[in-house]
Amino acid sequence: MKKRAVYLLAVIWFICPVLSLGNGEIDLCANTDQPLACLKANFEKLYSASYPRFWRILRQGAAQAERCDAVVKTTAFLELSVFGTNNAEFNEFLSEVIERLATEKTDCFLAATSKADAVAQERIIERLRHPLYVDVAVIDHALKRRIDGDYRPLINLYFQERR
Repeated sequence: MKKRAVYLLAVIWFICPVLSLGNGEIDLCANTDQPLACLKANFEKLYSASYPRFWRILRQGAAQAERCDAVVKTTAFLELSVFGTNNAEFNEFLSEVIERLATEKTDCFLAATSKADAVAQERIIERLRHPLYVDVAVIDHALKRRIDGDYRPLINLYFQERR
């Protein structure tokens, strides 16, 4: 009987750390100086294994993007558009930030979007064509005011026949 109890305690001692990995937190992206890049590289895994960390990184990336201190940081955030996910929570959050940037910080938005690759640009523009939070007329107005500038090709992409 005593032997069984010792065996059971030994099994529990070895299994508990393994089971604790299922609590939603793993070390993924915990100790990095590029958390948004880590999120991009581990999108699905981080979302499912460490939901709080996923959202913490995403919110921090959005805040940096909206500050527009560095175009590269705004571009990095906007490039999350390439994740074609059925996750409504993520899609709504991303759309809200993109729409706000496009209408409130249009020059920053255009500069950052122009630095993104072609696939990301198309996905960003597609989100603007089908906004969730801002009326399409507001987006149209914000972009039309910049149509004669350096971002004409990007703005023309937005105004092409809406699908």
